[in-house]
Amino acid sequence: MNNSLIESAVKRPTTLKDDLDEMKRRLEVFGGGLFREVPEHERKSAVDRVVDALRLAMYDSSEGRWLADHRRILIVCKKTLRE
Repeated sequence: MNNSLIESAVKRPTTLKDDLDEMKRRLEVFGGGLFREVPEHERKSAVDRVVDALRLAMYDSSEGRWLADHRRILIVCKKTLRE
């Protein structure tokens, strides 16, 4: 049996909305599970600290926008049947 696997991770930078709260919203929607173990009364502070850390690398203050570092992942598997 001859199996093959093709993988690809294509960079797909995405400009987010032009406000500082956009990354907080993204963390709440897509990263809510990351903060599940953080007590409720500490969660806002934890999210704020993460946003502050991300701002250094992902926020362009001169343009006033976030740039998300997305990757589009493509995986193709082929299985050859025996003759």
